[in-house]
Amino acid sequence: MTEKTDIFVRGVQDAMDNILRFWTENMQDPRGGYYGRMSSSGEIDESAPKGVVLNTRILWAMSAAYRAGRKEEHLLAATRAKDYMVENFFDHKHGGVYWTLDTDNNRLDARKQAYAQAFAIYALCEYIRATGDESPLNYAKNLYTVLEKELRDRENGGYVEALERDWSECKGCDCSSVKRIGTQIHVLEALSALYEIWPDPQVRESLVSLLEVFVEKIYNPETGHLNNKFDKEWKPLCNCCSFGHEMEASWILLHAAFCVGDICLVNRVRKVSDAAYRAGSCGIQLDGSLVKGVSGEGKYDCDRYWWAQAEAVVACLYVWKYRGCPEAARKALRCWDYISSNFVSPKGEWYRRLSADGKPYPEDDLVSADKGPYHNTRMCAEILSILK
Repeated sequence: MTEKTDIFVRGVQDAMDNILRFWTENMQDPRGGYYGRMSSSGEIDESAPKGVVLNTRILWAMSAAYRAGRKEEHLLAATRAKDYMVENFFDHKHGGVYWTLDTDNNRLDARKQAYAQAFAIYALCEYIRATGDESPLNYAKNLYTVLEKELRDRENGGYVEALERDWSECKGCDCSSVKRIGTQIHVLEALSALYEIWPDPQVRESLVSLLEVFVEKIYNPETGHLNNKFDKEWKPLCNCCSFGHEMEASWILLHAAFCVGDICLVNRVRKVSDAAYRAGSCGIQLDGSLVKGVSGEGKYDCDRYWWAQAEAVVACLYVWKYRGCPEAARKALRCWDYISSNFVSPKGEWYRRLSADGKPYPEDDLVSADKGPYHNTRMCAEILSILK
C-alpha cells in the first residue's frame, strides 16, 4: 500500500467513525431503539414515528462497522437496533415487518413493503457476518419466505412494491401494481447477503431470477439507461433516469453475479453493469459531484443527494478494480473530495441534499425515516475492503 493510499484509508476510517459517533451519541432513544427525526438545526423530534428502514439501516451500518473495526460501541449499537427490530417490528400474526411504529412501539403503518423486508434481511445478515451469532438467521429465513410467497411476481418477474398487513392488495394507492428500480436493487442486495451466509438453492434461484430481470426488463438497450418505474408487466411508466440508482446498480449487480458464481451469468450481467455505470457517469460534474438525474420531460435535476454521492464513489472504485480503469479511480477521488468539503455537517452526519452551488437545504432533516447511516457507511466500508 502506498503512503498516499494509506493516508486515504485512514481518512475514510475516520469519516466512518465520525458518522457512527453521531448516531451513538445523539440518536439513541432511552425508551428503546433510535429517534426517528432530527431537524437540520440539530433538534431531535421525540414524537417522530420510528421506521423500519431507518432502524435496519442503523443495524446494517453498525454491524458493518463492527466487522471492519471490531469496536465495542458499534457492536452494542448494532445489537440495540437488532433487538428493537425483533421485539417491535415483526408481525407475529401475518409475518414480515411493519413499516412504522409510534413512540410507544405500537404499529402505525402496518403495510408490508418489499423494500422493508429486504432491508431487514440485509441488516440481519450483516449482523450475523459481523458477530458470528447465528441466532437471528431464522428471522432472516422467515422474512425471505414471506418475501417470496407474497411479494414476488412469479408470472412477470421481480417484486411488487407493497401489500397490506394481511398481504392483500393495497388500498388507495398503486403500491400493489407498480415496480420501482430502488426496490429491486435492495431486494437484490438482500438476496446476495442471505446467499452468502445461507447458500440455499432456493435463494440462489431467487437471486438468478432477479438478475435476469435487470438484464431483460430494467435495462433499456435503446437508451443505454436503466428505467425507473414500471407496471407489473414491466412496461416503463416514465422516461426519467436516476444517475444515483444507475451507479448503485452497476456495482451491486456485479457483486450479486459474483455471489452466484456462474461465469456465463457474470458475463451477461457485466454488460448491463458496464452500461449502468456509463449511464450514471453522465451525471458526474466537473467538481466530482453527481447530480440527481433527468425528468420525464428531459430536464436535469441538478441537486446533489447524499446517497447518490456515496454510490458514485463505490461504483467508480468497482470499475477501477475490475476493469483496471485509472480514470474511474480519479472520479472516485474527486467525488470523495467533494463529499468531504461540502456534505459533512458540523454534527458529523451528512446533509441530505445540496443545491447546484453546494448549499444545504435548511428544510431538509438531518435524520428522517430514510435518512440514516447506511449509504455513507457502506461507501466507507467498501473503500476499506477494496483498498485493504
